[in-house]
Amino acid sequence: MACARRMRGMSRLVRTVRLALSAAEEAQQAPANTAAGHPRWVDGASWVEIVVHVAAEPDARTGFVADIRELDELTRALAARACAEARGAPSHAAALQAVARGMAEALGERFLLAAMRPAPGLLLALERDDMTHALICQRFEFAAAHRLHSPALSEEENRAVFGLCNNPSGHGHNYWLEPVVRTPLREGAPALSLAQLEQATLETVVQRFDHKHLNVDCEEFRQHNPTVERIAQVCFELLAPAIEEASQGQARLECVRLWETEKTCCVYPAMEGAAWAALTP
Repeated sequence: MACARRMRGMSRLVRTVRLALSAAEEAQQAPANTAAGHPRWVDGASWVEIVVHVAAEPDARTGFVADIRELDELTRALAARACAEARGAPSHAAALQAVARGMAEALGERFLLAAMRPAPGLLLALERDDMTHALICQRFEFAAAHRLHSPALSEEENRAVFGLCNNPSGHGHNYWLEPVVRTPLREGAPALSLAQLEQATLETVVQRFDHKHLNVDCEEFRQHNPTVERIAQVCFELLAPAIEEASQGQARLECVRLWETEKTCCVYPAMEGAAWAALTP
């Protein structure tokens, strides 16, 4: 992928544009609240954030990779065109596809990808080099207890390495799990629906681990130290075949991101150079 290689001498600019997907005249009126975005939200509209990634060598005169005002105007114009063609609010995937294709046409190789946040904990993304597939990342949560203890280490070594996390009674975390799925787009809709993604993730991972003591209650960790790295790997290995089955082989689980705390996250498998892997819903 073009956006997966190191681009020496180039800078990546990321711009977030807030807007409502609506063809209503009221939504198009001059904005008064720049924090809320424009077009403004009106009844029946879908409020979203669109995140645009561009990369180039900064202009020698201005120092810009791109003028953010122009990015804003282009994003809004492309979204407005999608709304007009849909005679209302288009689907999120269709709107993002229209924006991404328009960006690629207008910006050429400077454009890397466009992403959309239509709701908290949900992100859709399209790469310049593959407009026929979307990346979907949705956040799930589960609470679980674990004890960090390795049978390969002595009791003293375990206490030295894992500290308080070696407490025999264990301790708990509120985990965030973020699967990243690549799915084909069929007439502007993902081949794997959000309902299918939710069902596969809830049945395969969340219900298995939620409110469990991983060392005691879960066979996957009876012989393995349940570190965030190991838990992320197990989540991926459980979920990947479920995603494939739910989509009849059309969608693929690229990776999972597991947050143990707001400061600690593991991605499995590691996605070297994949620009979208750092996107968070």
